[in-house]
Amino acid sequence: MSRNFSIVTIVKGRHQQLANLIHSIENSTLRPSDMVVVWMDEKNSHNVTPNTSFVTKNVYIQENGLPLAKARNTGVKNAQQNDVIFIDVDCICSPTLFESLLAKLTHGLVVSAKAKYLPHVPKIGNYELLVEEAVDHPKRKNLPTNEEVDFLTFWSLIFVINKRDFNKVNGFDEQFIGYGAEDTDFAMQCKVSNIKLNYIDDWVLHQYHDKFTPPINYAEDICNNANTFAKKWQFLPMFGWLKKMAVMDIVKIDEKNHSVKFLKKPTRDEIEACRSTSPY
Repeated sequence: MSRNFSIVTIVKGRHQQLANLIHSIENSTLRPSDMVVVWMDEKNSHNVTPNTSFVTKNVYIQENGLPLAKARNTGVKNAQQNDVIFIDVDCICSPTLFESLLAKLTHGLVVSAKAKYLPHVPKIGNYELLVEEAVDHPKRKNLPTNEEVDFLTFWSLIFVINKRDFNKVNGFDEQFIGYGAEDTDFAMQCKVSNIKLNYIDDWVLHQYHDKFTPPINYAEDICNNANTFAKKWQFLPMFGWLKKMAVMDIVKIDEKNHSVKFLKKPTRDEIEACRSTSPY
């Protein structure tokens, strides 16, 4: 099989993770014709992308925070090919991942893969040496493969789409600034545009990073983005997180009007109390 495709990944920090991702791409049965690395709020001089056997383009967005939607759109604008694989910088690809994704891809279809989770950041991104250490996410390991699934199971960790479909839904909505809801909004845009979602039986390994459950370190972003989302779709996303933050008096939920009010910034102690040691 031979098929030209581009890869887009977005980065803030995570330099070792990026090196591991690129190592795994180099060991894939199919390699991209080009990879776009979108750096969020990092100066050019700090970023060293490893040498690759394919074209690598570094693009810089000098904005504070996490402009995730804008970064992904910028990646697509700079991608050379019509088929674009989005892959999170925390991922390490199986050797057959790209081949499996592209074999399934057609117009009107987004194809995603599954993930296993590593409890650490490895020194090198060798999928076959690491896969035995990785664990499944209990809520996602039984997603059906090779059949239509609800788009609200979508995640932006790993997926492939063609540019025609990406442009049909106007990409990611840049009203979403910072962490939360931009990928659920993208899923809704696809759903109402009659674009389907399939999962394949192939894998990425997710490298460990610090995480908080709920992610109250992003409480204000989550609150703002939940309200932006609810104005478009008439329901609140991330509702489980919002309920937990409401119990902590960080937000107040108005279920009747599909809105949420940000009450206070969490303290360092409150954030630390939510630190999770789970790989997922």
